[in-house]
Amino acid sequence: MQEAVAKSLTALKERVKLFREGKSVGISTGLHSLDAYYKGGLRVGLHIVAARPAMGKTSFAIHLMRAASESGFFAVMFSLEMTCQQITDRFIFGECPAWFNTDHYDMGCLTDDEMNAVKIASQRVEPINVTIDDNSYVDVRYIKSTCRRLKHGGMCDIVLIDYLQLMEMEDKATRELAVSKTTRQLKNLSKELNIPIVLLSQLNRKAEDRAAGKPALSDLRESGAIEQDADSVMLLYRPAYYGLNEFETHSTIGLGVTYIAKNRFGKTGHILWSHSANMAIIEDKEEQCL
Repeated sequence: MQEAVAKSLTALKERVKLFREGKSVGISTGLHSLDAYYKGGLRVGLHIVAARPAMGKTSFAIHLMRAASESGFFAVMFSLEMTCQQITDRFIFGECPAWFNTDHYDMGCLTDDEMNAVKIASQRVEPINVTIDDNSYVDVRYIKSTCRRLKHGGMCDIVLIDYLQLMEMEDKATRELAVSKTTRQLKNLSKELNIPIVLLSQLNRKAEDRAAGKPALSDLRESGAIEQDADSVMLLYRPAYYGLNEFETHSTIGLGVTYIAKNRFGKTGHILWSHSANMAIIEDKEEQCL
């Protein structure tokens, strides 16, 4: 135990040093209310972000990557659904003013003011420390080799994978066994590289049968395997999508909810956040209802 105690005390001294310097122990999520649940941001471990379609999983992921970069960390994003260009466009939208019309951007019919806004936004996006990998064939072995190479070069402090159900599975005997092996290997990779890994996942249709579509931990596809390996599970929810006008006294216009359904680093609960109409901008809700 002597060696183990020495390591614990060394880690404690590092946390004390960071606290005194006004720095977070983990990697900030860009949402102060969410960081509080993790006692200073995302730490080493496997973090699941799950939701039904149209809840903003990818937008939330991009927000996490931007927040990590703003805190001085290097982020790696494996995008199995969207191309690098589509992800980059989302980053640019997040730096554009509120009046900017993203439809004009997609169609190429920008006004002079909109074109100028894009140029300014692009200059802000260029320094962001995010590596986007949109390889269409991604399995755990590919992720391992890529992350190890980037980590060796000092360019991998946090990894995000969008999303689990699109990954190639090594063992296809049964879906649950394949998912179990995948999540276990990702958890081990997190420990090996000493980084947090954020894995996006879909929820099954059971949430649609529940009142107002509120998600639950049991809605995770292949939930047994995922729950076992996950250090934390965040469930995303947008009440306006289900026709609600009010959520806990708050207007649901531009309102998002993150349920922290499992958390080995602290307590469970939920936080509220605001988002722009196109979900390119996500930020803390001024008045929290926890």
